[in-house]
Amino acid sequence: MKKLSLIVILLISASSYYIPQSALYFQDKTDIIHFIEENPDIFGDVSSVHLQYEETKLIDNKIFALAVPYHNRYRIWDNNYGIRVFKQNEQEYHIWAIRGNFESKPFGGNRSLDRTQIVKQLQNYFGSQSDSIEYSEILYSPTENSFRLSHYLIYRLTSDRRLAVFIDAENGKILDYVNTVMYQSSITGNAGIMFYPRFSTDDMLEGVFSNGMVFNTDYGSIYNYTDEWGFYTIGFP
Repeated sequence: MKKLSLIVILLISASSYYIPQSALYFQDKTDIIHFIEENPDIFGDVSSVHLQYEETKLIDNKIFALAVPYHNRYRIWDNNYGIRVFKQNEQEYHIWAIRGNFESKPFGGNRSLDRTQIVKQLQNYFGSQSDSIEYSEILYSPTENSFRLSHYLIYRLTSDRRLAVFIDAENGKILDYVNTVMYQSSITGNAGIMFYPRFSTDDMLEGVFSNGMVFNTDYGSIYNYTDEWGFYTIGFP
């Protein structure tokens, strides 16, 4: 890993983020991934997975990114690293903060169910005749002792029951589910953000989240934008 400056690997925790006490500069985005991989005492042992860098938002020179863990081409649910970076220029990146700690577990399961079997399992388990699967993805779902290859589904039962379901891809066992419809109305609010003026050694400031994207986390496809004062309205399907 090529560094532009000598660094001291000493991080502190603030709001579940690890913030470097000394500035960390990298010449390439992949070096940020290498930094996570080379510090298991801080971020957990990721030797069994492949981390993929994904930028989610760029505001001026501030990058909001993820390091998403994959195993055998499938992503691992709920184990992303949140990365905040200042982009100095095309060849210089300054880490602002990183959040995440991977707990290594055995991987298990094979893909053996087809769609007909999945629908039948859903209908039997929930006592329904619905075959409405609005979204489907193969991924690894964390259990207490392992990561199981699973079908992550959005299963629509009724207008007020839209379930996120994890089904074991090998044996069809329902591992977990939650009704994503809490209530059916619009929600409003004001979004704010904590930020460093320039460097992680500066005092944090609080400001409005202007013209930013706000998601309804129960529905990944439902989002809206804040106005210049940080005000937003988000509906439900």
